[in-house]
Amino acid sequence: MDNPSGKSNYSDFTNLSTNLTTGETYTFSGLTNFSYDTYDEYWKAWIDYNQDGIFSEPSELAYSSVQTAPPIGTPSELTTGSITIPLGAGFGTTRMRVAMKRGAAPTPCEIFGFGEVEDYSVNIISVPAVNRDATISEKTSKDLSEKIKIYPNPASTLLNLSIENEHQLQELEIFDLTGKKLHTILGIEGQQQFQFNVNSWTKGVYVFHIRLTEGSSIIKRVFVSPKF
Repeated sequence: MDNPSGKSNYSDFTNLSTNLTTGETYTFSGLTNFSYDTYDEYWKAWIDYNQDGIFSEPSELAYSSVQTAPPIGTPSELTTGSITIPLGAGFGTTRMRVAMKRGAAPTPCEIFGFGEVEDYSVNIISVPAVNRDATISEKTSKDLSEKIKIYPNPASTLLNLSIENEHQLQELEIFDLTGKKLHTILGIEGQQQFQFNVNSWTKGVYVFHIRLTEGSSIIKRVFVSPKF
């Protein structure tokens, strides 16, 4: 999400949302604007991981930083860091609260004179933990990714998997984004082309975990939008 929020003590932006995957790390950035005088600004962000409607648990503090006052006359100052989504976070839409307070650290629920509080929505999803090393393979091994093709993507009726001759499929596992395994296909020696009829699949993103006989593996993500 990228939201130039404007100037307000409290803003409800829960109509804005983004997907966050358990176990993954994301960049968090906050921009403070100053009219002329500058101050120390304390930033905190909470995510309601257990979805109980409050941010009281210490583990729900997702981000915290102190932004030292820049020289007077500085128009804006950026704070940046990272947020890691815990493996035990509840799935689905949940609230994220971001607070910036002058001179002292904010708490999850308080009214203060100088600063801002903004609420957003995040959709927490899960890719199976067994696949995370394979995800790195897709990012770092361009050659392997180019030799294993899934098309068309998005798919509506027939989906094709093509593997170049020097590689051999050992096993294909197909997951939905909750981590539920939907299909397992074992490779057949000499078979390089596979086809799936996805017309009966539910619309959404699917994770293909492709293992090859030489020991390498890769993740492919496919969007399916069936034509009923």
